[in-house]
Amino acid sequence: FNNVNPTGLAVTFNYTGAVPGDACKNKTNLSTVTIGSNITNISTSAFQTCTGLTSITIPNSVTIIGDSAFEDCSSLTTITMSNALITIGNNSFKSCYGLTSVTIPSTVTDIGSSAFQYCSNLTSITIPSSVTAIGDSAFDSCSKLATIVTNAYISNLAPATQQGRVMTMLAAGQAAMAIVVTLIGNFIATKFLATPYVIGGAIIILSLIFWCRYKVA
Repeated sequence: FNNVNPTGLAVTFNYTGAVPGDACKNKTNLSTVTIGSNITNISTSAFQTCTGLTSITIPNSVTIIGDSAFEDCSSLTTITMSNALITIGNNSFKSCYGLTSVTIPSTVTDIGSSAFQYCSNLTSITIPSSVTAIGDSAFDSCSKLATIVTNAYISNLAPATQQGRVMTMLAAGQAAMAIVVTLIGNFIATKFLATPYVIGGAIIILSLIFWCRYKVA
C-alpha cells in the first residue's frame, strides 16, 4: 500500500480505501501515524500493540474503526475521532491505559464489546443520543471511570458495561416517564391518602431511582 513504512517511526496512509488489517500491528517503534482524508475504514488490528503511538487523528472520511484497531496502544493519550464515525468495533481501544477522556461523535450508533475495557485512566465519557447499542464490558475495569452520561436510549446495555461505576440514563423517554410517575404519585397521595408527604416523597425517590436506574453503589 501507498507511502507506508511500518518498520520506521512514522507512517502515512494517503489513498482511497481502508487501512488494511494488521497493517502496523506490533510495530512498537511507531510513534506517528497520518491517515489521509480519503480513508474510510480502519480495519481489524491495524495498529494493535503500537505501544509507541501517543496520539491519533482520525479524519472525517472514516466511518468504521474495526475490531482491536488500537488495542494495547498503551501510550495513546489523545484521540481525535471522525465526525462521520458510525461504528467503534469490539476491543477497538481496549487496554489503552494512557487515555483520560474520550469524545464520541454524534454520528456513532454502535460501541462494541470491550471497546474501552481496561482503560484504567479514563475518568469520564459522554455518549451521544445517536448511540443505540453498547456491547458487553465496553467500559469494564476502567478503574477511574466515575461517570458515564448519555441522553441515548440504549436497548441492549449489558450489566458488565457499567460494572462498579455510575451510569446516568437521561433518555428523554425515561425522564418523561419519571416525571409522569412522580406527578401521578403525588396526586394520588395528596388526594386519597392520609400521609401525603411521606408517601409522595417515597414515590419521588422511587421515580428518581427509576430515572437513574443504572446507578451502582
